[in-house]
Amino acid sequence: MVLVGLFLLVAIILKVFHKGKSLIFFGLSVFSMVLFCSTPLPQWLVYNLESKYKVINTETIQTTDSAFIVVLGGGHTLAPGLPSIDQLSMDALSRLAEGIRLYRLIPGSKLVCSGSSLTKRTTQAELLALSAIELGVPAVDTLLSTSAENTAQEIEAIVKKLGNQQSIILVTSAIHMPRAMSLCVKYGLSPIPAPASHLMKKDPLVSIYDFTPSYHKIMLMHRAMHEYAGMMMVNF
Repeated sequence: MVLVGLFLLVAIILKVFHKGKSLIFFGLSVFSMVLFCSTPLPQWLVYNLESKYKVINTETIQTTDSAFIVVLGGGHTLAPGLPSIDQLSMDALSRLAEGIRLYRLIPGSKLVCSGSSLTKRTTQAELLALSAIELGVPAVDTLLSTSAENTAQEIEAIVKKLGNQQSIILVTSAIHMPRAMSLCVKYGLSPIPAPASHLMKKDPLVSIYDFTPSYHKIMLMHRAMHEYAGMMMVNF
C-alpha cells in the first residue's frame, strides 16, 4: 500500500503544480490497488514463501534423544490485567503452540524462548516462557534469550547461547521461515525448520487463489513484501 500511496501522492503534486503526467501516476495508483486487492498475486507471493519448508514430520523426531526448540519472538502487548497468553500476538501464540507441541513429543527437549522488549519492560522471551509454564511446561525446561531486537540478532544470540553443534528445531511463522533459515545459514546454524502460523491454508478441494477484492489481500501483500525485502537485505 506504500507504493499505491506514493503513486497517488506524486499524482496530486503534479496536478497541483500543473506539471502534467498526473493522470499517469493516478492510473498507476489505481492499477496497483487493483493488483494488490483483487488479484491472486498477494496469495501467490505468500504461498510461495510458506511452501518452501514443510510442516515438521513428528514421526521422524519422536526418537530424537534431545533437542532445543527455539521459538522466535512474534510480538506482544503488555496488558497486566490479561493472562500471559492473551498478551501475545496471534503469530507469537501460534509459534508457542507449535513449540509446546514439539516439546511434548521429544523427550528431554528444552523450550528456548526468544525476543526482547522495545520498552525495556517484560521481554517477549519472558512472556513466551511464562505462557508456556502456564500451559504445563516445567519452568526448568524453559530457557530465555532476551537481548535480540530482530531476527538476525535472535539467530546470533542463539548461536552464542547454544553453539552450532546442538540439535536445534527452529519455530517461527511459515512466511518468515525462509528469511530466518537464510540467517541461520549466514551464522553457521543448521536447525530443523518447524513452520507455524500459516496464512495460506491449502484445501485440496478448494483453490487458494481468487479474484475477490478484500482487505485481507492487502495484509498478505504487506507481509510478503516485508519478507522479500528482508531476504534481500540478508543476501546483500
